[in-house]
Amino acid sequence: MKKYVFVDIDGTLYDFKNHCVPESAKKALKQAKENGHELFICTGRVKAMVESIYHALPVSGFVYGCGSHIEVHHEIMYQASFPKEEMKHLMDYFTEHRVGFSLEGVETSYFSEKTLKMYMSYFCGSNPEMEERFMGGKVIKKISELDDAGCDQVLKMSFQADHMDDVRDALDNLSDKLTYFIYSGTFNDSVQGEILIKGSDKADSIDRVLQYFNGTIEDTIALGDSENDISMIQKAHCGVAMGNGCDALKAEADYITSAVYEDGLYKAFEALKLI
Repeated sequence: MKKYVFVDIDGTLYDFKNHCVPESAKKALKQAKENGHELFICTGRVKAMVESIYHALPVSGFVYGCGSHIEVHHEIMYQASFPKEEMKHLMDYFTEHRVGFSLEGVETSYFSEKTLKMYMSYFCGSNPEMEERFMGGKVIKKISELDDAGCDQVLKMSFQADHMDDVRDALDNLSDKLTYFIYSGTFNDSVQGEILIKGSDKADSIDRVLQYFNGTIEDTIALGDSENDISMIQKAHCGVAMGNGCDALKAEADYITSAVYEDGLYKAFEALKLI
């Protein structure tokens, strides 16, 4: 019977330890697709930050920005817009309280100086080609370059604070149009989190994809590793946590597979009889 499978990228499909997508994961996706299953990459990344290697995979569609942008067979099926008034309020608050932040958009993301330094260090390291790809084009810009067109395509916000007290008031008084989560494992000692459009998270994307395909929740499987995967792990009929995943996600999972760098995705597909 056909299954609808939602696979996160970072830490689930992408192995940060070895800086690659394991060959076993590619093989699993290929075999599962050949077996008639509908596969979806379901990532917190916005489209402009998803490299061509992922678009070349045998999948039916992509869920970008934690669920705020969905494409099926290369056609936009759903796209939300971050409310401008709330965006402006949060930008002002974060700037005043020296909280790093980014506005992540379909084509372009805008970074404060603090968050840009962290992002470039974590994702690009000392790789000049990677830095050129992000900073040499329109994918990433400084927050000072933000204009109305840039605001229109923003899907979510991320923040980076030195202490929880720096963001507590903003999160406690968040608009009812928005929701948020905080990562337990951070890039450094700071507090990392994301602010999303309510009703447009990874769990909501499962509902939208099922409606598109006229599928049922009993035929859904989701695989992830971090806090932004919890909602889809809870939503799917079978939620799978990677062995390298955070404890909060594992507590919600129906099944825990091996780590991504131990062929975890392939082993999960085998155990669930997708291949």
